[in-house]
Amino acid sequence: DKNSYTIEVQNRKPRIYFNIGSLPFHDNKTGIPRTTKEIVKQAINDTERECLAVYADPRTGKYMIANHWMRENIERFQDLLEDKNDECISVGKGDWIINFMINPNEFEYNQDYLEKFKAGGGEIGYILHDMIPITNPEYYKKRDVKLFKRWLEIATKSDLVLAFSKTSQKEYLNWVRLNNK
Repeated sequence: DKNSYTIEVQNRKPRIYFNIGSLPFHDNKTGIPRTTKEIVKQAINDTERECLAVYADPRTGKYMIANHWMRENIERFQDLLEDKNDECISVGKGDWIINFMINPNEFEYNQDYLEKFKAGGGEIGYILHDMIPITNPEYYKKRDVKLFKRWLEIATKSDLVLAFSKTSQKEYLNWVRLNNK
């Protein structure tokens, strides 16, 4: 039962959890996954702050540390995580989950978990790659535009939305203003 779990709260140095979505299982090598991999690899290699790749287990809704993905994709983890299986994240004051993928279904399904993460002292952020589904919906299937709008609604309620460019930031803030968010 996905509502019966608890999130272990720890007193430790703050972490940044980078939610890489389904990348540990499938990589279609398109723009967002490709960008996500490179940014996450760079951030995890910066040892000043503990950064870890995570994903949401689709069966339980629990966020898991993607040890197997980091072992395969980040050189310094190859030996460090040699026999370590993926494990549930914990939360400490000042922790962040930064979501790179645009998957409103995941965030709606995991809403209770994310609320427990926030109650334990964590914060939630989203990466805004661009606003093209809003500014140029003719380039997308109607269902993808609807999914993106649902994602925007969720992201707007978070602690932080990080835009990749000033243009995306400007378009996002304009969308927020026009939609009274």
